[in-house]
Amino acid sequence: MEVLEYISDGDINEEVPTLSFFPSLKSISFHGNPNLKGWWRSTSTTDHQQHPHHQSLPSFRHLSGLTISHCPNLTSLPPFPYLEESLKLSKVSLKALQSTIAMTSSLPSSSSSLSSPFSKLKSMSLEDIKDTEALPDEWMSNLSSLKRLYIQGGPKLKSLSLAVPHLTSLQMLWIDDCEPFDSISDMGDDGTEWQHLKCLSFLRYERVTNLTIFPEFSSVVLLQIAHSPNLTSIPDGISNLTSLEGLSIRNCPNLKSLPDEMVSLKSLQKLTIRFCPDLAKRCEKEIGEDWFKIAHVPVIEIGNW
Repeated sequence: MEVLEYISDGDINEEVPTLSFFPSLKSISFHGNPNLKGWWRSTSTTDHQQHPHHQSLPSFRHLSGLTISHCPNLTSLPPFPYLEESLKLSKVSLKALQSTIAMTSSLPSSSSSLSSPFSKLKSMSLEDIKDTEALPDEWMSNLSSLKRLYIQGGPKLKSLSLAVPHLTSLQMLWIDDCEPFDSISDMGDDGTEWQHLKCLSFLRYERVTNLTIFPEFSSVVLLQIAHSPNLTSIPDGISNLTSLEGLSIRNCPNLKSLPDEMVSLKSLQKLTIRFCPDLAKRCEKEIGEDWFKIAHVPVIEIGNW
């Protein structure tokens, strides 16, 4: 629907009462609507957030999953105070949600979730979000239930360390194609914030080359590093991953060696190295220069498959 600008042609002041506004809708997806701007073609305002009666705006009472993809001009939606299952954003401005958060925060509250629209959210995916260096401040304190976070193609994303103290339930973190990202890049940050991720068990860095150190990810069980041709060394601090059982390194052709810290990873049960020719040579059984660092690992898979 390339010419669609608004879902409703009516005035925002004439919309149906909140209780009859999609009372059963649990999931909605917007995809490939380049001119979509918002829900209402309001004659009284161009910005729903500034609407004088936004506290009584219709809201998605049972919406649990929201997907917005390839809608670069979308700036506002009806509030969704009970979003629980998933939020997926791709090639869209975060302004669409920022205005929604502002509206939702102003709604009359009969429960705490009304003022914290993401407080029960379990899964979030952000892809090709061009206008952010970090998760917006309005989200941070609302993400305590988040279990899965996937961030892909954020050309400005530098760090998550301001958000991680609130990600106390996070189990999976996947950072993909975020060139400037570093686990520790905020001024004065020594990495201690990452200790709040006590539930994190899966960590994947893909096409991320600005890694300098692993903070204390003591709960991480599986670590994957993939498709990072400019990565020349494993970040310092891998010994901080005291629960690590699986390490996978794929398509990192300029990775030359493993750190001496590998010897201390006594919990490591499986090491996989794929398409890393120099590293593979150094890890050859019994004769490679790095073999002594990994000889204690029960399962080692090395090759180009």
